[in-house]
Amino acid sequence: MRLGVAPNSPSGVRVLAALMLLAVLGLGACADTTTKPAAPTPVQNATAPAPSANPPVPAVAPSIQTAVAPAATPDGVRLFPARATGIAVAPLPRSSGRGELVLHGGGVLTRGVAEAIVARAGPNPRLCLIETADQGRGQTARFFRQFAGVAATVLDLDSGNVAQPAVLAALEDCTAHFFGGGDPKRLSTILRPAGQDSPALAVIRRRFEQDGVLVAGSSAGAMIVGPVTLCECAANSSVQAVLNGKLFRAPGFDFLSAPVLVDAHFFARGLMGRHLFALARDRLPVGVGIDEDGAVLVSGDQRTWRVIGGRRVALLFTPPDVSPDRLENFGLALLAPGDEFDPAKGTVVLSNGRQSVPGSNLSADIRQAGLDFNVGLPITYDFEIFDKTIIVTEKRDFRAPHWLSGSGGDSVLNAKVSVRPAD
Repeated sequence: MRLGVAPNSPSGVRVLAALMLLAVLGLGACADTTTKPAAPTPVQNATAPAPSANPPVPAVAPSIQTAVAPAATPDGVRLFPARATGIAVAPLPRSSGRGELVLHGGGVLTRGVAEAIVARAGPNPRLCLIETADQGRGQTARFFRQFAGVAATVLDLDSGNVAQPAVLAALEDCTAHFFGGGDPKRLSTILRPAGQDSPALAVIRRRFEQDGVLVAGSSAGAMIVGPVTLCECAANSSVQAVLNGKLFRAPGFDFLSAPVLVDAHFFARGLMGRHLFALARDRLPVGVGIDEDGAVLVSGDQRTWRVIGGRRVALLFTPPDVSPDRLENFGLALLAPGDEFDPAKGTVVLSNGRQSVPGSNLSADIRQAGLDFNVGLPITYDFEIFDKTIIVTEKRDFRAPHWLSGSGGDSVLNAKVSVRPAD
């Protein structure tokens, strides 16, 4: 079913919940965990191809001993030829015009998400793996080496080689571009200094917008695709943003046709507060928060964003009267794997086979859920469930939404969220 997401404002029940940051204290919002392989998981995206009937290959990266990395060259380009054996992925057709996007929230790059990338790289895939933040460690290359027929070009980019002929030629030759995790500021400074495309980014942009070449990214590589990118490297970035108005930003790559703020590690690192602050400060109409181990697939026309990873995605809408010192009444939807949405229009298409219940039919205990979540941290979230709120679940019994968690199969539409200093 298709449902509008922007919440109405009949009288609702305010639900107080404190930010669950205790488990992630000390983790900088821009420091990424190394992208690492996981055990095979089903591809959540229904259009992503399944592996062929070749003999099964374990979905783990080859060891350092078997994944021999070429030595770094002065221009920062290293080539990994395609392997004849490994996991086979059927290519998907690609047309000219703007390419698709695969945005991964950091953490574990699961096999299903990786297959979605490989499939969209064409019949003779050559991946450009851009490691501006990882300093050429080759971890991403080692992971993609488990797929048969996939050649990889690793580009260890810095401000001194983004205009080198060898770098530009490699980017021209690739059929998909993948931005690794790390520091969004470094990605912005090297590839789009002062908001101006470097020669390397100009090639990527042209191939993405005109030749249908896929752009993918993990963690910082996903956060960078919008008009701005966020990073607060100290712990408790949401606390710093809400209490002190401190939040780093830098020019993003502007690969999106609408001004959408993209965030990664969203629930795992407790980033909803900083995200609301950034939406208000930069007057951005909508934000997308992708949790670790989760991902979204964005169609070429960017009208369909599909949750393809194993975790939920938050969709947030900025109210017209918001300000950085009054972060209230943001529209909120929590979307489960298989759900689709258009952030520009504020519409959602829910995956089939699940039950739904409107807020007017929710039991009192569910409507009041969350009052016990306050754990004494210096900021507090207020969630509101309305009569037009809809909760969709795979479970037989409805339960309270997990507002600050990417886990679970529940979707929530037409809710509101505010954040403020704790009482």
